[in-house]
Amino acid sequence: MARPGPDTKCQAASGIATTPVHHPEPLRAPLAAVANASSVMARNQASLGRPERVKFAAVAKRAASGGFTLLELAVVILIIGVLATFAMLSVGNRVQEDRLENEARRMKALVQLAAEEAEAKGVEIGLRFTESEFRLLVLDEDRKWADLEKTGSLRRRQIPPPLAVSLSVDGRRVVLPANDPSEAELQKQAKSPSMTAAVKKMEPQVLLLSSGELTPFALDLGAPGLGFFYRLEGDVLGRLQLNRVAVPRE
Repeated sequence: MARPGPDTKCQAASGIATTPVHHPEPLRAPLAAVANASSVMARNQASLGRPERVKFAAVAKRAASGGFTLLELAVVILIIGVLATFAMLSVGNRVQEDRLENEARRMKALVQLAAEEAEAKGVEIGLRFTESEFRLLVLDEDRKWADLEKTGSLRRRQIPPPLAVSLSVDGRRVVLPANDPSEAELQKQAKSPSMTAAVKKMEPQVLLLSSGELTPFALDLGAPGLGFFYRLEGDVLGRLQLNRVAVPRE
């Protein structure tokens, strides 16, 4: 049996109740708990957002591996083709419109120049149109109609396709011939005693007089596929006017 120590004896002698004193254990348990909690937090942070990332990666993988379906590719190609067609038509129509306007303005300028030439030189000049040509004629020494110029500004000119002309004189529609004989054919037939009927009838439809007057006419110049045409009009007083006219709807 253990002997009581001196302190125990003193406390027993003084009559004070005694309580056993426990000395604290080392702080091993709290440190272990903290370490365990830190490990759990680290694992939670590492796994944070993992389902979302996995889901996104799966969708991206399916999209990359699947690509476009045949139907989607067909729709895209169809849309591109339609847009390209509209663009080409728009550009083509614009080029045709500019070409028609330039040709109409050139026609007016040539007729105006020929009228001034007739008045200045005191000669009669004729305008002759075919389906493919525009000619300025003058009476030669034999009183036959011949080209006013061979190589100058008032020379024989082609009407570039697909442009087309129609002519009315004094309010009446004129049936235009398809074409006239070439210059070489004209020279050859002019020397022949038996000139063809085509050459004999190769007369102007419109006259530009030396007095400044002219045969009233209306020349329409247009192109297929356009919603308008240009009309060059001349009155008896020699006044010329060029207007853009809308094609009437049927």
